[in-house]
Amino acid sequence: MRVFLHLIVLLLIACVMLITASVVFGHGQPPAPLATGLRLADCDAPCWVGLMPGETEAQAAHDRLGSIFDIPLIPLPVPQQPARFTRETIILPLHGSSGGRSGIPLTVEYGQGVLLDVQMYFDRMHPPALGDILVVYGEPQCIEPQSVILPNGGWTLYYQQDSAYISVTVVSAGDKALRLHSPITYITIGTTQGVNMPTTQLCGESVFGRYTWRGLAPRWAYHVGNT
Repeated sequence: MRVFLHLIVLLLIACVMLITASVVFGHGQPPAPLATGLRLADCDAPCWVGLMPGETEAQAAHDRLGSIFDIPLIPLPVPQQPARFTRETIILPLHGSSGGRSGIPLTVEYGQGVLLDVQMYFDRMHPPALGDILVVYGEPQCIEPQSVILPNGGWTLYYQQDSAYISVTVVSAGDKALRLHSPITYITIGTTQGVNMPTTQLCGESVFGRYTWRGLAPRWAYHVGNT
C-alpha cells in the first residue's frame, strides 16, 4: 500500500512539473494568431493596445481603436453631463474577413471622460484558448469558479495593477478542470475604481470565493486548503 501511495505522489508531482514546464515554455513562444490579431501582447496587462482603463481619455481611446484596427467608427457622442456614461459596440474583423458578423464584438464603455472598460466576446467558432492567454499574460493573480454565467462549469482569471485589471473567463472541461485548450468566452479590460471611491482589490485573502493560482488543476484542488 505504501509503495502504491508513493507512486501516486510521484506521478502527481511529475504531472505538476510537466504542466508548469509547458506554461513556462509556452510563455516564451509567439502568441497564437487570434491573440496577435487582437493585439493582446502590445503592452503589459492590464494595458491593451496602449489603452489603460480609468486613465485614457474617452475620445483618445475611441480614435485609437478605429485607427489601430483600421475600421470606420461613428463619432463618439458627447454626453450632456460629464458624469454620464457612453457605450459603443465595435466589430473587429477576423483575419481575412470583411468584418460584419464574422468579427469579434467589443462593448466599450466610457464615463467621467475616460475609458472605463472593454469587453470582448468570443463565440464557439473563433475562441482563443487558455494556453494562448497564459502565453501572453502569464499566471493570473487569482482565479474564481463560475456557475452563474457558465452553468456547466468555468473559471475567471484576474490580472490587476492598481485600479486597472483584465479578467478572462474560461469554459472548463467536463470534469471542471482547466486545460491549455479550454476555450475563452470573455475578456474584460476594466477599472475597479468608481467615482470618488478607492481602488478595489480583486485578489487577496480577504476576497471571498477567489483562490490563488494553482495551475491547470481540477476544481477540487482549488477548494482544498486554498483561500
